Amino acid sequence: MEFGTSTAYGSSTTLNAAKVVSHAAGLTGLAASTVYHFRVKSRDAAGNLAVSGDFTFTTAAPPDTTAPTISGVISSNLEADGATVTWTTDEASDTQVDFGTSTAYGGSSPLDNADVTSHSVYLSGLAAGTTYHFRVKSRDAAGNLGVSGDYTFTNDSDQEQTVVLRFQYPSAKAIYDDFRIAVAGKALPLANSADGAQVRLQVPAHGIVKLAESACGEDDLG
Repeated sequence: MEFGTSTAYGSSTTLNAAKVVSHAAGLTGLAASTVYHFRVKSRDAAGNLAVSGDFTFTTAAPPDTTAPTISGVISSNLEADGATVTWTTDEASDTQVDFGTSTAYGGSSPLDNADVTSHSVYLSGLAAGTTYHFRVKSRDAAGNLGVSGDYTFTNDSDQEQTVVLRFQYPSAKAIYDDFRIAVAGKALPLANSADGAQVRLQVPAHGIVKLAESACGEDDLG
């Protein structure tokens, strides 16, 4: 067999002098992802030579041995018991996060086998007000695994905070003897003074106090 990257060929296999009717030849040392031309030749016992026409084949691409490149690792939506981790990769790959309170991690999110380039994982069941270490992992279709460096986040505390609300009467206090404050319909004790009232209440850390005036002139805190 003669073979090469053009119809000039340039290379030949070693001659096999055995007289057979079924022929095979193996080619080695070829370049990956390359079109090769070849033709075959056979000579009978009488010395008559037959030469085929030109044929071609393309060698396979080299194996993928490069892991996905991970970038844009971000932790967000930090809550008392959860957080979201997102990142991107330069090729389609799966999604998983290792996390824990040290660089030993100890926990992992469920593996998402979908091959994507934009990744997002919500971590739940976290302890409030705790610093967590995490790293992200993505494996491509060829089995190459990309692993990020170590990152940290501290999720929200679920501890309550004391909020003091003060209300100033616009005129003499006697007009406001029936002034009341309620949270979810439950009246709270007031500390009255000559010109207003004060109330203390506990709300979750980072909570919101919303004031709404009821139809009967009360302030309802929800």
